[in-house]
Amino acid sequence: MSHLIQHGGNYFFRYRFSPNLESVLGLSVFKLSLKTGSKRDAQRRAKRLNKVLQALLDPAHPPVISGDDLRRILTNIIDQAEANTASGKPKESPDTSPKLSDLIAEYLGTVISKKTRGTQDKYGYALQEFIEAVGNKPISMVGHKDARLYAETLDKVPPNYRKHFVGKTIREVAALSHKRFTSPRTINDKVGVLGRFFTWCINQGHIETNYAQGKKVQGGKPGFSTHEPYTLNDLREMFSHSLYVDDRHWKAFKFWLPLLGLFTGARLSELCQAYCKDIVQIDGIWCLHIRPSQKDENTRLKTRNANRIVPLHPVLVSDLGFVEFVNRVRRTRAKRIFPDCKPYRGKYGKDTSAWFNDRFKPKIKITPPRPGFKKDFHSFRVTFINTAKQAGADIRMIEETAGHSDSTGQRQQSMSGDYYASPYNVRTRYEGVILKISYDIDFAPLASSHWSLRKR
Repeated sequence: MSHLIQHGGNYFFRYRFSPNLESVLGLSVFKLSLKTGSKRDAQRRAKRLNKVLQALLDPAHPPVISGDDLRRILTNIIDQAEANTASGKPKESPDTSPKLSDLIAEYLGTVISKKTRGTQDKYGYALQEFIEAVGNKPISMVGHKDARLYAETLDKVPPNYRKHFVGKTIREVAALSHKRFTSPRTINDKVGVLGRFFTWCINQGHIETNYAQGKKVQGGKPGFSTHEPYTLNDLREMFSHSLYVDDRHWKAFKFWLPLLGLFTGARLSELCQAYCKDIVQIDGIWCLHIRPSQKDENTRLKTRNANRIVPLHPVLVSDLGFVEFVNRVRRTRAKRIFPDCKPYRGKYGKDTSAWFNDRFKPKIKITPPRPGFKKDFHSFRVTFINTAKQAGADIRMIEETAGHSDSTGQRQQSMSGDYYASPYNVRTRYEGVILKISYDIDFAPLASSHWSLRKR
């Protein structure tokens, strides 16, 4: 809760943190001079500070930002406002263009505040790092050398350095010696955040060049998936484990999610956030409609192509009774298929991924992946796509079913196939992709599970 208070002719911004934020930030009340005696200016500055706080903090989730970082960001905003509008007139300066902190605050408050909690944190930290690396200069004085300096500074700090060097700026941490350093992929991810901020600045008329372009480092995200598909032996070990055959999965999502991932190729977040109403029948074929929700901001999709209808495999419908299971969940008046799957920082699947990787997978005798590769829940998606391709399914049908880009990372469009023609219908993809998926595994023992409601 924020308040304006007046003391000694000046206005102050006072903000009281909720108890859970207080324990993490080490602050119960935050007080900052607005450096103005004008009530109108004070209200305008306080409103800006409130927007930034809403973008950086969420009472429902623990923040990663420190109290010192928060104070630094808000102080920079007020310093810029005071410099530009002292006594209602621009201060004499060789450059009156807005400073980085001012524009970043506006960007976070107007654009990024609409995104998930995790995305807000990601953008807020990266852009604050940029200010710490190059200084809080006017935007007109920012150039290519600053973007290069930011990338070079990131390359000198260890991973997650903020957790271990609380209160220190990125430049201070970079000056120390370290044994481990930020990965090229993380550096490029943060340079990408900077690039999107610069694009916004261009659209607002502040600059003409995106200085982040061409500043990514080598060794970043490869042009291929680092998720390795599961082998047939991996899958046999997994679904013949006692957790399955002895019916020892005590949560429905633990039984169903690996099976759904294997037979739909859907992302973990898409499955965890699915509603009961998303199981629909089209042309006599049961399907999963993967779509965002207008009522729940946490139910999001990764890309535009992710909004799709996936026909369900006969193993799920006929052999294991997935539709009957969903109907049973529906009768409990639960809205989601897996109500035990909760969102974390605006995204579904994080806790479920931790369960799969840390508790379930170690119990299975899985063939180790090649160096530089990994096997996790996303490997079900890779397995599905690879199996369909090797079975001769049309690559366009696979892409539409998986809601995925092609092997180069881009969704290549053709004038005839995408611009004029409609997507493949459900029956065409059911027969052309889904029915070609076969794993030579006996799933019959799983039908005796109390989570399987196959009609007998």
